[in-house]
Amino acid sequence: MAAGMYWIRLYGGVWGRVAQLVFVAGAAAVLFAVMASGKLRRRLRVFLNQHFYRNKYDYRLEWLRFVQTLSVPLEDVDARENALRAMSQAIISPRGVLYLRTEDGEAYRPEASWPADECDIRRRASLQTQDKLVVFRRDCQWVIDLAELRAMPDLCGNLSPPAIVDEARSEGLGRDRLIVPLTHVDMLIGFVVLAAPPEPFTPNHEDRDLLKMMGRHVAVHVAQYEADRCLAESRQFEAYNRLTAFVVRDLRNLVAQLALIVSNAERHRRDPEFVDAAVGMIASTTERMQRLIEQLQRREIQGAVEDAWVEADLERLTMIVEHVIRNAQDATL
Repeated sequence: MAAGMYWIRLYGGVWGRVAQLVFVAGAAAVLFAVMASGKLRRRLRVFLNQHFYRNKYDYRLEWLRFVQTLSVPLEDVDARENALRAMSQAIISPRGVLYLRTEDGEAYRPEASWPADECDIRRRASLQTQDKLVVFRRDCQWVIDLAELRAMPDLCGNLSPPAIVDEARSEGLGRDRLIVPLTHVDMLIGFVVLAAPPEPFTPNHEDRDLLKMMGRHVAVHVAQYEADRCLAESRQFEAYNRLTAFVVRDLRNLVAQLALIVSNAERHRRDPEFVDAAVGMIASTTERMQRLIEQLQRREIQGAVEDAWVEADLERLTMIVEHVIRNAQDATL
């Protein structure tokens, strides 16, 4: 203000005094607005902290520790619990709960917790996608301080803490404090609820920026984990389908043999040669069914071994030839 007044005095000319008065009035109005508006004060405070004070974190060390924790999980700890562990240790939070979007996209359900033995996620309720808090996080992608939300709800559109926070308090584990969004490709795939760190704790812009950055990285980590799990399930179904197709072909062939005996029994039941052949075929079918059951119990299908010459299991090769013949017969009907 002093510099501005001096400049107006030097170059204002005949209107200098009027310009000085206007300038003083405008500067006073701006100063009053900053002092009266909590939002402007917060923005000014963030600006000053960002440009005139030392950083709260050594981001190089924090990033190295975060990556080290993600890449070296503890024994019997899956990727989701380990991601919670990595985020919790950044702000010394005693526990965290991971909520992920369901496959139908209708809700966010608790999927993991850290430490797992201190928080039962089965007692945690799901949060619907239409919930105002979910919509606010999806649109703004803010790290929400629940203590600030309780004290000044107007900061987040007059929201109220969700029911999942109240349930967490009823467990006797202390209040949940922070809700960190997990955004992947501009989509909110979930969020992390972190308990309050040891007091005194008042999150500033550095805490929020650090958690938001970690949340984005954890979102990629969790998305990769879910993709790997779906791929593993798909491979299991593929193996099951191959096994089922093999079993169905063998059973169809065995049933065809038994049906052939039944269809010819009326005409040849008194023929000793037919009876001997039928008994032998039934015995062979029984043996093959028994071997099939043993293979299913072992969950393995033994295949042929290839070399310069083909060595094959006689029974399996016979079954293959019978399948080919049976298919040819069916095709000529």
